[in-house]
Amino acid sequence: MNNNTPLFDYDTAREAYTNNRMTHSEFYSTLAQAISYSDLRSILPSRYYLSNDDNLNDIPLYVWDERHYQVQFLLNRAMNQQRIKKKQASISLAESVCLLKFVARNEMMYCLDCTSESEELEV
Repeated sequence: MNNNTPLFDYDTAREAYTNNRMTHSEFYSTLAQAISYSDLRSILPSRYYLSNDDNLNDIPLYVWDERHYQVQFLLNRAMNQQRIKKKQASISLAESVCLLKFVARNEMMYCLDCTSESEELEV
């Protein structure tokens, strides 16, 4: 990759996603990698893996919303490091929740031993 070429052109990808030329999974997977998957994973709600809902809706929305500014910081850092090209240096609250839930679901899918029978979901 050329140093002048961003890893992820957000606006082009978002247009492709909203026009059904890119799947939800493709869009958020690429965005998560460009921002920093490991950094996003580190800000997931604790014990998210105990969710019994495929969409993680048994974790209150405010728990996800509280992480918005951390997602915004990570996005701005990626833009400053030219890993993401984006017209506006912001991400909506809804999109940050979608991004974090994507990472959480992905982690749950690949986790071999995430849960303990003695743990309960607490928020």
